[in-house]
Amino acid sequence: MPSYAVAWTYVAVDTADKAWRAHRQSSAAGAGVDGDPRAPPLRAGAAYAIDTLLWQGMASVLIPGYIINRYVTITGQAMHRLGARGTVGRLASTAVGLLAIPFIVEPLDEGVHMIMDRYVRPKLGITPHVEKRVLKKIAADSASPPQYTAVESVTQRLGAAAASDTQTTDNKR
Repeated sequence: MPSYAVAWTYVAVDTADKAWRAHRQSSAAGAGVDGDPRAPPLRAGAAYAIDTLLWQGMASVLIPGYIINRYVTITGQAMHRLGARGTVGRLASTAVGLLAIPFIVEPLDEGVHMIMDRYVRPKLGITPHVEKRVLKKIAADSASPPQYTAVESVTQRLGAAAASDTQTTDNKR
């Protein structure tokens, strides 16, 4: 139970931080949610508070807690059937629960973003997460020089080498 208290404290602090930042930004810009001048700045803070509370609650506490609980319970039952009772069974089921964490984080985060983008963020007037990511990528791509992939780089080198060989052959004639 203490771990849930820590997790919910983190959710509360992150929610307050994001709400305060959204309120400050929108107050400074004289606009509300995502720069909309018709929305009051207080609405921006409230919208981001609701968004953060729901997202963090689902993605950081409720869904992972349930998934990890199922892994631990199923592993514990399997260990019991295999005859590994007591400390060995508990350690094995705990290890499986801990080892599951890195594999569930990204799909879970993306799933919660999809749910929020579809059902919650439009009602709050918040730009969907996927759209923000695309806009950031476009901005980053336009701000930096083009990066060549390994295939493009090799192709360019081969083309340059072929052109050099052609010039050398022409010069020998």
